[in-house]
Amino acid sequence: MRTGAAFLAKAGLRTAMLALAPFVLVLLQIVIFIVAGAAGADIDATPPISNTAAHVIVTLHAINGLAIPGTSLCAFVHSLKHAETGSTVAAVTP
Repeated sequence: MRTGAAFLAKAGLRTAMLALAPFVLVLLQIVIFIVAGAAGADIDATPPISNTAAHVIVTLHAINGLAIPGTSLCAFVHSLKHAETGSTVAAVTP
């Protein structure tokens, strides 16, 4: 929804993509756990089974988790700068 609003506001492609970035990173969180499970991690086992490859892949989960609020903040600041410039859509002249 934010991406669509950015396009409608004529905010530009960069602002729209920055609005979309946190959503893509959240989807990447899910992919990271799927890949970690494919690498041999099994949290349902008693005791939980893991290996070095799964630990390395899950480490990306923490890094990605830090990137989500970072990109959200970056998009917010960029949107504020866009709003401060007072950019408006020019009226169509006949």
